[in-house]
Amino acid sequence: MTDCVTSMVDAWTTDLLAFARHAKRTMITCDDVRLLCRRNPTLLQHLDSRFPSKSEPSKRSRCEKNDTDKKSTTDTHTVEMSDIAS
Repeated sequence: MTDCVTSMVDAWTTDLLAFARHAKRTMITCDDVRLLCRRNPTLLQHLDSRFPSKSEPSKRSRCEKNDTDKKSTTDTHTVEMSDIAS
């Protein structure tokens, strides 16, 4: 049982790091955890009730975002990658 849990946590860690890196972030956010839980509707619903999602992102193009969004916004529930990377 312990090996199974350890294996799942290792896989989740790898996936969360990949999601954050793909978004060009150095922090894992609630959005990454929601993405990880997307195939478990019950867990996703629980997360949404516990940590409400941010408002829908605007539909601006990538170039417009790069020009206007020079400041990085952070979620209130974040984890440094260096804290979990081994």
